[in-house]
Amino acid sequence: MTEVQDVPVTVGPLGGRITRPEGDEAWVPKEPFISAEYAQLEAERLWPRVWQVVCREQEVEKVGDYVEYSIVDQSVFVVRTEQGTLKAFLNSCLHRGTQLKHGCGNAKEIRCRYHAWRWNLDGSIKEVTDAFDFDPACITPESLQLPECQVDTWGGFVFVNMDRDAEPLRDFLGPIADSPEGTYLETMRFERSRSTTVAANWKTALGAFTDGYHFSGTHPQLLYYVDDTTYIYETFEKQSRMVVVGQGKPSPKLGDLDLDNKDVLLAWVADLHELKLFNDEQADALAATIHSLPPEITPLEFMSTLTRNASEDAGIDTTGISDDHLIGENVSDWFVFPNSCTPMTALSVFYIRFRPNGLDHESCIIDVWNLRTYPPGTAPDTWPREVYPDWREHDGWGRIFLQDLQNVPNVQKGMHTRSRDRLICGRQEIAMWNTIRVVEQYIGRK
Repeated sequence: MTEVQDVPVTVGPLGGRITRPEGDEAWVPKEPFISAEYAQLEAERLWPRVWQVVCREQEVEKVGDYVEYSIVDQSVFVVRTEQGTLKAFLNSCLHRGTQLKHGCGNAKEIRCRYHAWRWNLDGSIKEVTDAFDFDPACITPESLQLPECQVDTWGGFVFVNMDRDAEPLRDFLGPIADSPEGTYLETMRFERSRSTTVAANWKTALGAFTDGYHFSGTHPQLLYYVDDTTYIYETFEKQSRMVVVGQGKPSPKLGDLDLDNKDVLLAWVADLHELKLFNDEQADALAATIHSLPPEITPLEFMSTLTRNASEDAGIDTTGISDDHLIGENVSDWFVFPNSCTPMTALSVFYIRFRPNGLDHESCIIDVWNLRTYPPGTAPDTWPREVYPDWREHDGWGRIFLQDLQNVPNVQKGMHTRSRDRLICGRQEIAMWNTIRVVEQYIGRK
C-alpha cells in the first residue's frame, strides 16, 4: 500500500491546509515539469499506484460494455461481466502480449485478434486455439486468468488502480468521498466528450485549471462577474479544492469601474454563451430581459431563478438544491489527485482529465467531458466523442478554455529558461503545490 505523509497544516473548513506555503515550501522545482527522467519515475512509481478515472458508469452499463484507458505505456480496460459486476484488466494477451481491447464498445467475450485466444468477460480463459500444441502446464486456467486491477466507483465515475495492494478508493479520495458534489455528479450523463493534445507536461496543463489567480492575466473578462479575491483554497493529504465564492460580483481588481447589476449579468451571460450553454437566440433574449430588470435584482437572484425555472420547465426536479449550488456558488471545484478537476454546478460539470501523451513528457492529452442532469428518461444513449490531435483544429472550445490552451504551451517553453531551477508558489496556487508534493512522495523524492 502506498503511504503519503502529510505536511503540517493550518486547519481549514474540512480539516485541510488553507495558508500560503512559507519559506522553502514556497518554491517548487521545475524538474517535475521538464525532466524526462522525472517522467520516467512517474511511469514507474506514480501511475501504477494511484486511483485514476477511466470512464463514466453509463459507458459500461450493459453486460459486455467495455472502455479502454491508456496511461504512459500502460493500458487497462474496464468491462461489465455477465454477473453484472465491473472488472478491470491489464490490457495484454497472456500468449504473446497483444492488446485485447481498443477504445470502447460491447463484446460477448474477450478475444485476441492475433491468435484468437478467448476469455470470458470475468477474465477466465475460454479457449486456447490448438491447445494440444502447448505444454499443459503453461495453459492452466489459473495461469491464464487475466491479471486484474482494482476497480471502484464514485460520483458516477469508474476508477481503477493497477496496484492490487493500494488503499481503497474512498480512503484515497479523502474528503471528496462524502462531498455533496459527488451526489450531484452521480446522476449526470454525457452531453459531449472532446480530447486534444497540447505541447506541455500534464502537470503544466493541470496547473492552468487549479486556481483563480490567473484570471487577471488570462481571463480578464471573468473579473466583471467573479470576485476572484474571495476564493477559498484548501489542500488535504492528497486532494485539493477551490471553493468558488463571489459569483455575480465584480472583482475589486477592476478598480473604480462603475458597474451595476445589469453590467455584471451581461458579462456573465456572454461567457455562458461562449461556453455554448445558451444559443444565440437565448443569449439575445436574456440580454433583452436583463436590460429591463429593476436595478435591485442581484445577479445571483436572477441567475438562480433563471436556472431553476428553466430546469423545472424541462422536467428536472431541483427540490433540495440551493440557489447557490444551481449557479456554482459555494461549490467545491475538486482537483482529484493526480490528474483531473471538476468545475461544476449542481446540474452540470466540465470534467477535465490530463494524461501524459505516451512517453512524451512534454506533451499531454486533455479530455473534456461535458456532463449534465437530464429530465428522467431523456438522456441520450450516444453522444459526440470528438478527438482533435491539435487543439487549434477545433474552434468550439469557448473563450475561457481557449485562453488556457493558448497559455499552456508558452508556460512549458518558458520553464526551460536557465535563469533559475525553481518556481514561486503562493496561496492561490497551493493546489499545484500540493500536486507536486504528493507526486514527489509517490516517486520517492520526499
